[in-house]
Amino acid sequence: MLKIRTAICGLKELDACEGGGFTHVVSILDGAAQPPAWPTRLAATLRLNLRFDDALAATTETALFADADVDALTGFADQVAGADEPSLLLHCSYGMSRSTACAAIMHAHLAQDLSGVAIFTEILKLRDITWPNLRIVEVGDRRLGRGGDLIAGAKAIYRHQLARHPERAEELTRVGRGREVEAAADGALIEL
Repeated sequence: MLKIRTAICGLKELDACEGGGFTHVVSILDGAAQPPAWPTRLAATLRLNLRFDDALAATTETALFADADVDALTGFADQVAGADEPSLLLHCSYGMSRSTACAAIMHAHLAQDLSGVAIFTEILKLRDITWPNLRIVEVGDRRLGRGGDLIAGAKAIYRHQLARHPERAEELTRVGRGREVEAAADGALIEL
């Protein structure tokens, strides 16, 4: 069980999340994206704004997730955990890849006794379309000293999702996510 009430969404779902009473928001945007128009109730919420692209490898056009982003997430996680009745909303473009990976990093920092598979299983329960960005998970795993534990959690998610939707493997590979598709073969079984 995650220690902080958490929700994950995409940009188009922010209005629907407005009434959730969130005390903290992590907003993840592409490197060149414009900030969203915040719904009234979320406008004053304590927020961490991060900018990096949903990429697995560097190109001249991408801003990659880095150690400084892990540090920002863990520092913000500590602030969230110290609040009265904390609740956390994370969003990226679709609420699928970057936000789920960042949620795992935050919860791994706060609950070091939970395995990566347990953390990602809880995130999957929150967000059915979870497909965490492997590069983000790898950077977070290394920075947190998890010894591959978070990576194992991501691999379990990939295996679970491809078992449910095997037709997505070809499309994911075509759009540059083949390394994640291949990682599914090493994933543990998830029990929901």
